[in-house]
Formats: sequence, structure tokens, C-alpha cells
Amino acid sequence: PASMWDDEVVRGSIGEGEFTIFYLNAGRVVAGLSVSRSGDLEHARRLIKSGADLGERAAALGDPSTDLGSL
Repeated sequence: PASMWDDEVVRGSIGEGEFTIFYLNAGRVVAGLSVSRSGDLEHARRLIKSGADLGERAAALGDPSTDLGSL
């Protein structure tokens, strides 16, 4: 688990009980928490493993119309 992050991006709806929270540190995904969105978790794992710096693209994590595979 990530012990430090400086940003969180929510995808989905916490209120509706289907969401993913991407935890980022310096533009990189360092952890993810998913409830009823298992596909998002697979992308979180891939992004964590790659260590990709998403920079300004990080906000796209929260846009449900964004194909996470493109990040």
C-alpha cells in the first residue's frame, strides 16, 4: 500500500457505491481503491507498475468517458 500521496482522483460515484479512487504522488499512480469497478483496478495496477508520470493527464482518471487504457 502507498504510504504517501499528494492527490486523489475519484472515478465513478461514491454516493452510488461504484467508484475508484486513484492515489497519486508527483503525478504517478501509487495506489488504487475500487468498489464495484474491478476493471479500473486492473488499470491502476498497470499504472502503478509502469510508474508513468501522468502529469496533466491525471485529471482524466476521473472522467468516465476516458479510456483508461490510453493513459
